[in-house]
Amino acid sequence: MFPFQRDRHLIGTQDWEYKVGVGFTRGFAWGTGTFRLSGEYSGEEGKVDAGEYAFEYLKRLSPKWRVFAAIEGTQVDEVELITEVQWHFPPARVPEGQQRARADVVLVIPIVVVNTSP
Repeated sequence: MFPFQRDRHLIGTQDWEYKVGVGFTRGFAWGTGTFRLSGEYSGEEGKVDAGEYAFEYLKRLSPKWRVFAAIEGTQVDEVELITEVQWHFPPARVPEGQQRARADVVLVIPIVVVNTSP
């Protein structure tokens, strides 16, 4: 994050912030699993802290329908459970020989989001 307005303490960040992370994705017959982990450093506080972590699951039921679930947390005390159903609209048809840009449209239907932060 870029430091902005060093003389105003309520607007922006007064010092540099760095975040670094890694993720692993693996496909299985029962779906795709992802694990993400990151850490962060705040120049203003001068300390390294745990960042975000997540376990994610995605199952493609058909070319149009997918199911997604994730357990996601920030640092060590905030954990969220996210579940959703995704409906992918088919791409638009164009006449033969014309150029088109592909844009996938997805309707996300959240089922439940549970936040355990204090």
